[in-house]
Amino acid sequence: MPKEMALKTQNLSAVELDFKDVGMSKKVKFEINGWSYNILAEDDFADYLKYAIEEDFATNSPNSKKAILLAYIKAKYQLFEQDEEIEKILARIQ
Repeated sequence: MPKEMALKTQNLSAVELDFKDVGMSKKVKFEINGWSYNILAEDDFADYLKYAIEEDFATNSPNSKKAILLAYIKAKYQLFEQDEEIEKILARIQ
């Protein structure tokens, strides 16, 4: 992965991704609806986050509030399923 990679859009309500190496971590910058958010993430998680955002959001067109809410609900459901699976595994080994 290059030291710096950006996917940019002209739309204010689109997601803009800007990944930069910062030592052992990567700076992940989100722009949603004109607001900028910066997150410092470990290399592997930053790469996964980039992949997940590209899967859940349009990076070249506007994202509605509904799209953002659905992505959040999808992520929470995936965590729910993982928690259920962990509980089943724990019950089997106890």
